[in-house]
Amino acid sequence: MTKYRWKLSFLFMLLVGLSVLAAGWFSANSYRHNHQDSLRDHLTRELQVIDAVMPWPEGPDAAAELHRRAEELKATAGMRVTYIAPDGTVLGDSDHEERTMDNHLDREEVREALGEGIGSSIRKSETLNENRMYVAKSVERDGQVIGYIRLSMSLGQVNGELSRMWGVLVLGLLLLFAI
Repeated sequence: MTKYRWKLSFLFMLLVGLSVLAAGWFSANSYRHNHQDSLRDHLTRELQVIDAVMPWPEGPDAAAELHRRAEELKATAGMRVTYIAPDGTVLGDSDHEERTMDNHLDREEVREALGEGIGSSIRKSETLNENRMYVAKSVERDGQVIGYIRLSMSLGQVNGELSRMWGVLVLGLLLLFAI
């Protein structure tokens, strides 16, 4: 009879463990997607405000002005800011020297902004070596795209919170199985 009890107990613990892991997986995916959607909406609203309040500069000092704005916005809002010319040349960036940066016309969020006005992507930053969300907005004057503004924020906080959640779930399961 004790052999039957052990089998039944093991099967019960296995079912509980798999149920908790499945619930954790669904919760983590839901949390990640909700946070990313919320962050995308927030960055989109920020871009619309920046475009409305800070018109694209013209003239020989335009690139210097865009660099200054990028650094100022970074200090104020705490997010990476990049100004991009219609040909993909980086004109101003809050976190990196523009002259050393690759052409950004092939970036997913910029291509999407060219076609739809707003574009976004999630990927590892080549410059900062971390997972980030990027949202870009095309800037138009008289129906012509005169540049792009791109905002970016790290996804490190989300990943850290998900790692802690998984640690608590695994620890809880280990305690359950130990008892």
